Amino acid sequence: MSQYAITGVQDGLTTDKDNILRQVPVRMELDTWCNSTDTIHKNQRSLFFLAFNEFCNKNPTEKLSYFQIAGIHGQPFVPWDEDDKAPVANSKSGYCTHNSILFTTWHRPYMLLFEQVLYGLMKEAAAKFSEEEQPALLEALQSWRFPYWDWASKKHDPLNPTQPDNYNLPLVLPYRAVEIKVPESYEPKTQESSFGPAITNPFYQFAMPEGYTSMGDPKLGKLAIVGSNSTRAGVEYRYPLDVCKATTRHADFGPDHDPEEIWIAGKQNNKEVVNALRSLEYETEDHNTVAGSLRATPSDAFYRVSLIESFEDFGTKRVKGMGPGDGDPKENVYDSAENLHDWIHGVCGGAPKLKQLSNNKILYLKGHMSEVPVAAFDPIFWVHHCNVDRLVAIWEVLRKGKPDNWFDGSDVRDRDTGNWAIRRNNPDRPTDPLRPFHKDETGTTYWNSNDIRDTAPLGYTYPELEKWKYIDAEGNYDHDAHKAALSVYLNTSYNAAARAAFLATATRNPGEEAQDPESAKPTLQGLQLFSSPPTPKADIIGYDDYVVNIIYNRFALSGRPYTIHIFVGKVPDRVPYTFDDPEGSLVGQVFTFSTPADRLGTDADVGCVNCRQQQAGEVMSSGTVVLTNALITRWKNQLTHTPRHRFNPDDVPTVLPSMKPEDVIPFLKTNLRWRVTSLGEVVPTEELKSLRVSVAVGKADHFADPTKLSRFYDYKAAYEVTQDRNQGAGPDDGLYPPGQEYTTQG
Repeated sequence: MSQYAITGVQDGLTTDKDNILRQVPVRMELDTWCNSTDTIHKNQRSLFFLAFNEFCNKNPTEKLSYFQIAGIHGQPFVPWDEDDKAPVANSKSGYCTHNSILFTTWHRPYMLLFEQVLYGLMKEAAAKFSEEEQPALLEALQSWRFPYWDWASKKHDPLNPTQPDNYNLPLVLPYRAVEIKVPESYEPKTQESSFGPAITNPFYQFAMPEGYTSMGDPKLGKLAIVGSNSTRAGVEYRYPLDVCKATTRHADFGPDHDPEEIWIAGKQNNKEVVNALRSLEYETEDHNTVAGSLRATPSDAFYRVSLIESFEDFGTKRVKGMGPGDGDPKENVYDSAENLHDWIHGVCGGAPKLKQLSNNKILYLKGHMSEVPVAAFDPIFWVHHCNVDRLVAIWEVLRKGKPDNWFDGSDVRDRDTGNWAIRRNNPDRPTDPLRPFHKDETGTTYWNSNDIRDTAPLGYTYPELEKWKYIDAEGNYDHDAHKAALSVYLNTSYNAAARAAFLATATRNPGEEAQDPESAKPTLQGLQLFSSPPTPKADIIGYDDYVVNIIYNRFALSGRPYTIHIFVGKVPDRVPYTFDDPEGSLVGQVFTFSTPADRLGTDADVGCVNCRQQQAGEVMSSGTVVLTNALITRWKNQLTHTPRHRFNPDDVPTVLPSMKPEDVIPFLKTNLRWRVTSLGEVVPTEELKSLRVSVAVGKADHFADPTKLSRFYDYKAAYEVTQDRNQGAGPDDGLYPPGQEYTTQG
């Protein structure tokens, strides 16, 4: 039997795939594409939604069904498009590449497969229209590529036009039906509208095709999704993934219904997703004016991650030097594309909800996006991962031409922990196959990381990354001009750190008279209320920057996912901790995106081998929560905080006096807190002995010239904030190289 050849959509394109100036269609932002009134986009949407429905309704036993392609990511832990009798590194396991240097590269052909299958179904959908309609539809089809969800950008909400721009779900996601043009023969048709009939919106949720009662239907055999039970302190936690008919976002029991009934049918608590995603702003007392962010934001994280230099640091959250035999400590880079990706998974899936079934049994539910083995079944997975792929593509353009920005070879993170296709301790190379993704039908040639480094040969690109728009006088690609234009775009769209710094320096400080005429405008407790960010008049060099860096073991709780919450101020009295809590103290969080390594699968010994081996080897991961902008808001508005219980409020700072380290570090020593939650409960300290939370103070350079990207550098550990506290880092933990320590003590 031949294998499915993943080529990328190539219809209508030139055959010179290696031409760096090759013109290819653009993957559009989902809201931009859905809201477009251009005829070509309307035609694309007609074909897309028809095809996506067809895709989801394909029999799960078909290789190119939505069910099977989603299953590549985790459950049901069976080979896809490969001979299951062929020699493999670890039988009875999945293709998981999380916490691996292959995280970013493996997911690119995965997205390419998804896009290509949909394109083929769109072409079939076009053939169902009349002969008169087909030419325009096919012309539109050739320029279509799968859209991405830009979760890092604040956007205008047409449903709430008076509200300021904010982070949001794609506007199409919460609707059960969409209105498109369909062929005359299309069935079933629902209510008519001004444009056409409304059909099922496949973005709303994935539901099992007709003929199957659940994702764990016995008729699926080895393809069946398996539920899980785990025991903690003598209590059994039941997580019935197998009984679902459809996917869920933010599980909810509901007041009047059987919780399992709601879970089986799937529940879309999209408002909870938005609440978890949105920036928490400090407002005036009349709630009419925004006066700064109280939390870390996706845009700030997106921008900072795009600037990471080395591929290993950028691509994986796995920590260099924090596992057995891993050598020197990781130097200063604790965030990554994978960590940011994990956080969005947690935002979309939500925290676990618990319901007592008996004295020793608890029902444990959460949205599918929060659970690694089934995350890809939620359709939001694909627009999310398309944006992660876009972040990788942006990084590639920014790093082009620089040395040592691909597989290092000497980095311990290039030594794999193993999965279905990769042997444990295999030295990952850019020429290694990314299984199970075949380049041709022979089944012998796979995509590798070198193959997918540039997107143009794959048949697509993203806005702002069209290289053919940047040509020098000799007709060659002008990378410098492209990077300058891309820098303007990134600074304008995502550089929250620079905007906050320019705003802070352009306005009066608490207790000071205005120095700049612009500062004479209305203020709120010292924070200038600009209708738009001020135009920078000069560079800001060496602005103090503050981050929380976290080192953790994904499998410290035997693989149960957990969340590390960072607070500035009083911790709310009850879980779950949410960003819309009245305390306003939750600044950010790191989500482990893990799952018990051996509890899921179709046999007792089946599970994610990659996960099991990381658990056995105590492989450590890292994440970052940026504090700077949240601290600026607290300083400018002179917000009062409740210090930790061991401190007398009369003796310690409860208000941040300035953004200088000599003021910020003592303030954080008394006001920075953290908690860990799992299974909807606070995790006792003794269960996470390997967790380390540290604070670092560094410098940031922000430039008035929008073609210059900000710099973040020279971070030093402020151990006095965290040492001698449960899970707090100290000098003996070796998280920073010797000498990289900031202290206010003499």
